[in-house]
Amino acid sequence: MPRGDFTAGESTGGPRLLVILATALAVAGAGFSTFAESFEAAVARLRRPAVGIGMADFKDRVGLDGYRSEADALAKAYEPAAAGFLRSRTKGPDIDSALLALLTLAVLADEPNAAAELAGCLRDSGFSDAHVLMALTYAPAPTALASAEEALARLDAQPKALAAAAALFRFFGDAHHASLLEADLARLPESALRLREEATRDLVALRQRLARPDEERRAWAAQDLTVWRAIRLMPDMHSVNSELWHQAGKACAATRFTPAFLKDRLGASTIDLYELRLLLMIAGIQRETAVVPELTMFVETARRSWGDAMDALLSIGTREALAPVERLIVPPKPPAEGGPIDGMSAERLEEVQRGALVSSLCERLARCGDRATLRLMESLAADTAYPPRERDAFARARDAIRARLGAGP
Repeated sequence: MPRGDFTAGESTGGPRLLVILATALAVAGAGFSTFAESFEAAVARLRRPAVGIGMADFKDRVGLDGYRSEADALAKAYEPAAAGFLRSRTKGPDIDSALLALLTLAVLADEPNAAAELAGCLRDSGFSDAHVLMALTYAPAPTALASAEEALARLDAQPKALAAAAALFRFFGDAHHASLLEADLARLPESALRLREEATRDLVALRQRLARPDEERRAWAAQDLTVWRAIRLMPDMHSVNSELWHQAGKACAATRFTPAFLKDRLGASTIDLYELRLLLMIAGIQRETAVVPELTMFVETARRSWGDAMDALLSIGTREALAPVERLIVPPKPPAEGGPIDGMSAERLEEVQRGALVSSLCERLARCGDRATLRLMESLAADTAYPPRERDAFARARDAIRARLGAGP
């Protein structure tokens, strides 16, 4: 018979071949076991950060950034059979296991098995799992775009897949993807209003990125991703104001936002409310003087989130920034004909809101006002168009600014 065609009983090499195969299988099994053990050890570290690394340091990261170092380490120990193991861990048994498994698959997504498992996670969720979508934003662009294109192909059976496609095209897509998205938006039924609005917001951001010069697009997308990630996994939605402020601080720690990016996004024709508020807070934290005109427009036209814009202007604190805030201080309207304002009429509510704003601005301008503010407070403290309690508040602000600035012109 030919040399290669023999059985174990017909060749003295047969037993040796079995030993080699058994050894190879044992080594492969040992490698997989080692990977699984490494994964569980990583999860344990995430739950109990090492000495010198506080839980706040881990939690104070944007999106899945807090899992990145462990995911990178696991990627170095990767074995092909580990992709299925990671897929099994995307369902838990707890949130740290799930997020670490997803991010590790994303880091490994240049490897076909890992990319297939990550895509399968999104597909099996009906293209709606926020954690899987988040992980895909950490994957290489071809992997993310493949999932986005698959989502578009499923629109007839799963219309909600459009939201996943739009989000991924926003960060990784090109002009062709923008056209595809626009065409699919046009096909949506009128009843899908919320889905249309969500996908349209992503399309607007995609077109803004594509409008930038080629050399700026990567950095623009990175900033946009930071903002998007910061609000997508907010843990405490019962305290939105403080949580947004916390996320804005985390975003600023992660990157420096350019004036061009902030101007683009603040001027977007449509934008998610939380994204808008986060951007306004970022402008204040960075004390970004270049966007004072945009912030002023929010305040002067009373656009939504104008209060966050006002806060940002006060944080910036230049004369150009303080002036539009100072113009918000106005006297009460004369009583309506027929007697004083009372009850819960619209006029009464407006007056209560005006008085509360004046009181708040006095306290805040006392801490950040300049000499022009001092002169304004000196004038207002003597202005009888304001009620006595407000003139007293102006006087307190005047004295505080004078004490803080000291003698001067």
